[in-house]
Amino acid sequence: KMLFCLWWFLGLTRAISVHNSAFIEELPGDPSLENVPRTVDGVFWSRVDITPFHTSTLAHYNNFFSQELELERPLISDWSEDHFDSYAHNYAGHQFGYWAGQLGDGRAICLGELRDKQQQRLELCLKGAGKTPYSRRGDGRAVLRSSIREYLASEAMYYLGIPTTRSLSLVTTEETTKRDPLYNGTVINEKMAIVARVAPNFIRFGSFERVFYQNRPDLVLMLANYTVFHYFPHLLEISESTRFHEFFYEVARRTAILVAKWQSVGFTHGVLNTDNMSILGLTIDYGPFGFLDGFNPDYTPNGSDDEGRYSFKNQPSICRWNLQKLAIALSPLFGEDETGVTSRGLHVFDEAFESTYYEIFSQKIGLGSSSPNKELIDELLHVIVGADFTLFFRRLAKIKILDVVCFDNEWIQNQESFFDVLRLLPPDRLVRFYSWFNQYLTEMRRVDMKDDVREKEMNKLNPAIVLRTWIAQRVISEVEQGDLSLLEQTFGLLRTPYEENDSEFYNLPPTWATDLRLTCSS
Repeated sequence: KMLFCLWWFLGLTRAISVHNSAFIEELPGDPSLENVPRTVDGVFWSRVDITPFHTSTLAHYNNFFSQELELERPLISDWSEDHFDSYAHNYAGHQFGYWAGQLGDGRAICLGELRDKQQQRLELCLKGAGKTPYSRRGDGRAVLRSSIREYLASEAMYYLGIPTTRSLSLVTTEETTKRDPLYNGTVINEKMAIVARVAPNFIRFGSFERVFYQNRPDLVLMLANYTVFHYFPHLLEISESTRFHEFFYEVARRTAILVAKWQSVGFTHGVLNTDNMSILGLTIDYGPFGFLDGFNPDYTPNGSDDEGRYSFKNQPSICRWNLQKLAIALSPLFGEDETGVTSRGLHVFDEAFESTYYEIFSQKIGLGSSSPNKELIDELLHVIVGADFTLFFRRLAKIKILDVVCFDNEWIQNQESFFDVLRLLPPDRLVRFYSWFNQYLTEMRRVDMKDDVREKEMNKLNPAIVLRTWIAQRVISEVEQGDLSLLEQTFGLLRTPYEENDSEFYNLPPTWATDLRLTCSS
């Protein structure tokens, strides 16, 4: 079975212990070992073996994360699959607003748990490691392009300070699988890869939906008890009669903070189905995601999302909608006040999103977080449509406020780097921007902050680089040709997103990158 390949998948050594997962030790699993697509009822997981590649290359190993976990560099050893009680999660979900029924891990196989320095449990999964009972018509594999994107994106988000799953290693192979990347009937052979990804857990909103819609309130309670005990232990001090009310409120609060942070860096997930929503409030399942280039509230990177359901501007409302679906799944635990608990949870979401969102954007423009000027922030986001989202805030920080005497068209055109990011604004919105900036000057002078201090503080919230679609595509093209150097370089740049560099990745996107879109074909 080419067991040596497992080493490259893991990026671990024999000295490192992969523990059996509490998830499969404490929750009911599938009694059948038949690894064929099928309906799996009344359980949370199915045992399944990894299907290794015949030959493989360790394309990248995340040394920094490995050191956080106190792991060592990978060595070839004589491990066997018997060391892993591997399994796939069973969950369901609403996809594009419609109930989709059973979904599950169709190509992700979990090996067990690692422990970090604080002995926190971390689930270790391999995405693209082979078929599972949840693969439906899929082959259980992930292609190289989507694997590179997920590997880089999860680490980029982590260093941006946004809750996320993590990546430990990326394994590539010359072996191929067939895909129709544009959903237009053109099937091509694509190279495959496997990403080792890590999170405290991979429980989703859809994990609760799966058992609720099987009319199994006992299993809803079992999963909720498991989740609270391991990941929300502070809630154990609360009376059982209201414990799961507070659980729902906490999930709502975490989800609100997560989506507010997405909006602050221009991240668009692309496919916010309930099966892609983490119960811990993590960014999970990096598929057709994208970061804004020019600011466009209607932006959706997912070429399959013709109606823009999962557009950038819709993300807060979609996350709120998903919470409503989670509330339904948790309703057996809410008692007689189901409607009141759901309403209160959505109110928690609304309040947490609004406060987090405006506090972050207030800091992004240098005004601090104590009393955000919501009208000023809202007007800014109306007038900069078309301006480069990432570079706008970075360049705004560089303006010497104390030197501005007369802010007009002549002045702004003399600020060459700043004018670059505003060049796509039509004349009427440029006039509105002048008006906005004069209000901003008034606010900044009231704050009375030195320009160098203001720039430093703003740059803590405004990244100089994000994983734009065109940057990821450049890396993918190089790796497909066998050159791993740009992958390593880009990984390093994304680790320090708030520092500037002379790389071309810190500039405005090239013309060929306009309107790049993706699909779920991966």
